[in-house]
Amino acid sequence: MFYKDTQGEKVVRRGQIVSRSLRERTKAYFQDLEKRGIIRKSRSDWRNPIRAIEKPNGEARVVSNLMGLNDIVEKDLYTLPTIREIIQATQGSTVFSVVDLKEGFYRIEIKKT
Repeated sequence: MFYKDTQGEKVVRRGQIVSRSLRERTKAYFQDLEKRGIIRKSRSDWRNPIRAIEKPNGEARVVSNLMGLNDIVEKDLYTLPTIREIIQATQGSTVFSVVDLKEGFYRIEIKKT
């Protein structure tokens, strides 16, 4: 995907409440990311909501709904397969895996402005 000029249009979405049980873990998670230089504090007008969910091992997973960005990026020519296509491709399979690509997202560099 490529950013396209929005002539000053911003994505601003209301935040979501993080449950009390996950609040401290979420705070520690972001402090760790900041300490490692993965994120930094920002005063940007752009906002996307985050929420924390509990993983099966008890850790907090922070997720964000970035659908508001869809209108301001140019789509790649290659499209990801649909769920239906994936189900058809795996039909008859007997072994499946669950993979947590821990921190894989942090390998994508974002252009500084």
